[in-house]
Amino acid sequence: MDFHTINITPDMNTEKIYAAYIFAKVRHKGQVRKCTGEDYFLHPLGVAVEISNVTNKEHMIKASLMHDLIEDTATTYHEIKRLFGNKTAKLVGELSMDKSKKDEYGGKKFYLTFLINRMSSNAFTIKLVDRLDNIKYTADERTPDDFKHWYVGETTYILNHLEQKPNDIQLDLITELDKELSKY
Repeated sequence: MDFHTINITPDMNTEKIYAAYIFAKVRHKGQVRKCTGEDYFLHPLGVAVEISNVTNKEHMIKASLMHDLIEDTATTYHEIKRLFGNKTAKLVGELSMDKSKKDEYGGKKFYLTFLINRMSSNAFTIKLVDRLDNIKYTADERTPDDFKHWYVGETTYILNHLEQKPNDIQLDLITELDKELSKY
């Protein structure tokens, strides 16, 4: 999987999407997935590819590529805003969790559920694709059963406590998530 797997339509600015791709790839350099040791950047790229298959909104594709940067790297919201614009930065900000606040809500899954229920529709779509990509990743035989159990449980909890009114694309993603979750 590489940049060319992103579905870019003629009305999109390829250079801006490529800049986000390179920026995220460089910022995630050296990071690996916890359970498999795979290059971590394959995850945001996978999310961006799926987002590009359900929308032609350029800012959503850029945000998908960068959705974990604020949480997992030294990248700041202001840096993303300066380089990629306000719409993209707002989405990345919505998708970023302030890890210091999870205890205020009784734990990560409760805090994450709180955040998801307050996201914009575009951020919610990206978060659903993010969860779907991660659920598919947990199917890897190298992923420990305890991690699978924890992640599936957290995702199931979130889906069971959604307050968002999903649109058709989001309903399709939730259906796909449910199908993947039923495998566990």
